[in-house]
Parts: sequence; C-alpha cells; structure tokens
Amino acid sequence: MNTTEIMSKAVANAKVMEGDWIAKMSLALKKAWKEAKYAAQLAAKAMNEVVSIKSWFIRKNFDQNEAYTLQTAEFEIIKETEKAYRLKAMTDFGNLFVWAPKSVCLNQEQFNAEFDAVQTKMNKGLERNLELLKEAKELGIKGVRKGMKTKTLENKIAAHKAV
Repeated sequence: MNTTEIMSKAVANAKVMEGDWIAKMSLALKKAWKEAKYAAQLAAKAMNEVVSIKSWFIRKNFDQNEAYTLQTAEFEIIKETEKAYRLKAMTDFGNLFVWAPKSVCLNQEQFNAEFDAVQTKMNKGLERNLELLKEAKELGIKGVRKGMKTKTLENKIAAHKAV
C-alpha cells in the first residue's frame, strides 16, 4: 500500500466519522497506517513461509513414509539459523521435525513457479509426442498408436526413413 492509497483510505474513513475534521483525520490516518503496516507484515511473513520442500531433497534424504508426510504436510518454522530451518511438518498422522537447508525450502511464489515449469515441460513433451505420432501415421508406419512412448515413435520413424 503506498502513501496515496493510505491517505485516500484515511479521508474516506474520516468522512463517515463525526466531530472535528482534524481529530477525525488524525484517527483515520493512525488506523490506515496501522492497517498498512499489518498488511506489509503479513506479506513479509508469506514470503518467508515454507509451503514445500524440493522433491529431490525429500527423495534423497527420507524414507517413503517420511517423504509422503513431507509432501502432504503444512510447515511451521520452529527455529532458523543462517543456512537452515528447523521445520515442524504437521499432518493428520502426526508431526515430523526436520532440519532443511533454506535453499530447498520453497515459499508459495517459488512453489508456483516450479510447478508451472514442470507443467510447461510436460506439455511440450506431450506436444512432441503428438507431432511424432502424426508424422508416423503420415509416413504409413504400421503399429503406431496413441500412448506410445516418444522414444519408440522416434525409433520407428528413423527405421522407416532408413529403409
């Protein structure tokens, strides 16, 4: 919230109050600034809040049960050092306490970006597979069908072109 928005909100609040204008504006400005500071604190907390841990770190360091817990948990930061967080992973099955490097902890914004990157990569792969399937059918290659692996389609097309 910038100062223009804060002032506009204060004026709007002051107009509905009764009494001296200076007193109304004083109260309205105090309230508007307090709300702005609170919103800024919430935004800062949301940026530091851990919502997920990178999947490669989970696969590398935890067994199957712990991995499932960490992938479905809500996290609370218990302790923070310069390079790591002590996290409490809370699930319906209980709590799990772990140390995790800050570099593998994701906030909501980072989690969304990583998820979008995975989705984009997957969609590109599916599009490539459909293009290869279409090409194989146009070449008249027998035995190709929807659902074949991309590598199989590539091999069949290469074999057909080699003949």
